[in-house]
Amino acid sequence: MITILSIIIFELAFRIYVAVFMHHTWDEGFRKLMPLRLDSIDVGVLAAYIKYHKPSFWINKAKILAVFGVIILAGLALYFSPAYALQYDAVTWDHNFNAGIFLETIFFTLTSFSIALLIPFLYSINVKKGAFSNSVTFISTISYSIYLTHLLVILVLSHILKHYEAVKYFNILSFIIAWVVIISLSAVQYNYFEVKMTALRNRLSRKQAAIKI
Repeated sequence: MITILSIIIFELAFRIYVAVFMHHTWDEGFRKLMPLRLDSIDVGVLAAYIKYHKPSFWINKAKILAVFGVIILAGLALYFSPAYALQYDAVTWDHNFNAGIFLETIFFTLTSFSIALLIPFLYSINVKKGAFSNSVTFISTISYSIYLTHLLVILVLSHILKHYEAVKYFNILSFIIAWVVIISLSAVQYNYFEVKMTALRNRLSRKQAAIKI
């Protein structure tokens, strides 16, 4: 617990230092730089620690934690959206707006904690097997592949579709096309690369364990 909290505090202090003295841009300099975002992973580790070492708290406080999580997340969204929308350039895809120290520092910490607060309640939901349950399972399974492929697909499609005048009047069409392509590519990547690499890792790890024995 001391290690977990120390990393979270250090990362926040590190972001404050960078925001005050180095003046990086918000998107490229804060949101996407791994050394400045390690606390988001650590908040997940904190949630896992509580689940396994404080199970009664995890179960009994799930609803109240979820309420706080929703309130914080909604507040952050309401704060972020106007500042982002007023300065975001949809033509050049310029995300590097003048964010201010709150959005460069505490915003990321609170976002991670607000999502973590939702996990105990979401974890407690029992959904009957069916189309919805299968859909959630499918998206969860290929989620990492979606993470890896979505930006490339969006950039390529935006380059292709910008040549078609009609598309700009039907943004919902490009949205649907992007999702279909992203999910299709992610499913292929998961089944024909990720699954096979994981199986190979398991075979090799078993061989290494046998050698050590």
